[in-house]
Amino acid sequence: MLDKESEYTPETVDVSNTDPSVNALKIKNILVPVDFSECSLKAWKYALAFARQFGASVTACHIINSNQFGCPDWNIDYANYLVYEEKIEEKATERLNNLIANEAGTGIKIKGEVNTGQVVDEVLEMAAELDADIILISTHGYTGLKHAFLGSTAESVVRRAACPVLVVR
Repeated sequence: MLDKESEYTPETVDVSNTDPSVNALKIKNILVPVDFSECSLKAWKYALAFARQFGASVTACHIINSNQFGCPDWNIDYANYLVYEEKIEEKATERLNNLIANEAGTGIKIKGEVNTGQVVDEVLEMAAELDADIILISTHGYTGLKHAFLGSTAESVVRRAACPVLVVR
């Protein structure tokens, strides 16, 4: 308890500022992971809107999960798998390039990158390499057993990212 002599009286602090750029949020590099689902394409649109608003560049990435063969025939040999993986990478690159080409002429600096690895690790590594100011990532919003079995890439990115993360649902 404070006695009367040492009672604290707060100073009046003027937090208003006539120059809006002083407190403005500065976003220069946006990373948006895309898996081509409806949800991730919504995050893509948010990334483009942020880029327009802040004059930022966008890096769209697609990560081919190295844990997920995604192969209809689990009995293929490794050499055939490498060919299959190469085709997956080619198709992902083509789809990402088409996504970016649709934004030609908008004035937004956009690049794409396709990597193979652990999805969360790759996204975080790419964010660090790009010095991303924000990651815009989608979530499918799974709960219960689906969440327990499938996990949440977005949740892991939020927990481990060094920069702010906006989750789009």
